[in-house]
Amino acid sequence: MSTQIMNKSTGTKSAKSEAPFPKGLEKAAEPTKPWFSGKGMEMGEQGLYHLPKDHAWHSGPTYFCNDFQEWHYFTFLGTDKKTGHAITLFWCGFWQGWSKTLNRPGLMTVFAWHDTVTGEFINTTSSPVSKFETNGNGEPNFGFKYSIKDPDGVGFATTYEHVQEKWTFKSFAPEKGKFIGTPYSMDVTGYVKEPGYIPQAYWGFESIGIDKLRRQNPETMFGMSYYHTAPEMEMKGKVTLADGEHEIEGVAWFEHQWGNFRNTECSRYFWGYARFDNGDAITWRQYYGNPVGKLAMEIPFDKETAIKAWHDPRPEVNRFAFIPKGNPAEYAFGPTFLFTPIKWWTSPESGLEYPWWGEMKTPKGIFYLSPTFPAQESVTPVGSFIEGALLLREDSIDGPVVAHGFCELVQLPALGNPLTRELPERPVLAFHGGLKLK
Repeated sequence: MSTQIMNKSTGTKSAKSEAPFPKGLEKAAEPTKPWFSGKGMEMGEQGLYHLPKDHAWHSGPTYFCNDFQEWHYFTFLGTDKKTGHAITLFWCGFWQGWSKTLNRPGLMTVFAWHDTVTGEFINTTSSPVSKFETNGNGEPNFGFKYSIKDPDGVGFATTYEHVQEKWTFKSFAPEKGKFIGTPYSMDVTGYVKEPGYIPQAYWGFESIGIDKLRRQNPETMFGMSYYHTAPEMEMKGKVTLADGEHEIEGVAWFEHQWGNFRNTECSRYFWGYARFDNGDAITWRQYYGNPVGKLAMEIPFDKETAIKAWHDPRPEVNRFAFIPKGNPAEYAFGPTFLFTPIKWWTSPESGLEYPWWGEMKTPKGIFYLSPTFPAQESVTPVGSFIEGALLLREDSIDGPVVAHGFCELVQLPALGNPLTRELPERPVLAFHGGLKLK
């Protein structure tokens, strides 16, 4: 069964128009009649995703809860034309939970720039609080623009144009703005190429972390998320740092995930992907348990809790995908993928330990993970974690490099920032029929 879910008729090779929402470039499909109709028959459109509509952020009743999360993000591997160096760029714009003060979910952006030659790493997080502006078109020329900008200039804008499969990401943290990290501005554009968008895991669903009570529920999305990726996004643009403007060009890995993340173990994981020289790619996630049992954020952060969690892998919920260049993915689950730490790095800033070197057993062979440079820790209001460039090697953690990629090493408190948990909790799930959990 093909896992390609991108409409290849969208004309990804056409990249000349700069209109915000091109019109008249695609004719709407003729409506089709059901093959059989009658009382009791469901005749609506069926599909796990409804693209391009599902590229938009969601605000339906299923997600009006403290545990709703959604994000667009990309990780970029390419060249900085200013220096000629290979660099990586990570940016994520997401909203989470609910803030009564803002009358919307809390918003945050995470930015990380890394020079893989010099080891320079710059990271910035911001939480703009102004009005969230939206605009968009319906099908067939579907598109949208999201933007927010505080009076001090901190903010972002994300634009999507379906006709060209074009994404534009802008983000700002000016010198006098309110944020954590280093001032920057970013304006990059990506065009999605073959194989388009593919489900990331579990046939498009991902069970979020470990739930010992097995409460995942597709009706309420409890402990579950929708999750797809565009593994080939040609990207270029400009990033301005303290030393001036950097023009970049390369390939990005784009992801969109959203769901009801109510789960005590959702924020303890090792996620990553790696791209081989021939364009093939692999991606994975390994979750970890919570042996100490703490759920809420503590200040200062309990380092011992985070360290112990790294020693409680749960390979039964691991997932892995192999994506041959331009072709559908091949999936595997459970302990067919297993990451085992070999060497650790302790952050001088946070004091946290990260398993930055290790053996990766995969359905495509055994590889060894190492960082380009270990100091790639992002510091945010909800805790610290690795957003880092990686190398996959053969034979050992010092062996020949066979692939380049990116990963997240995350050990955060389970329930997250209390400022985004301002709706009444839902102690009993609303099953409309069926079983009721005790």
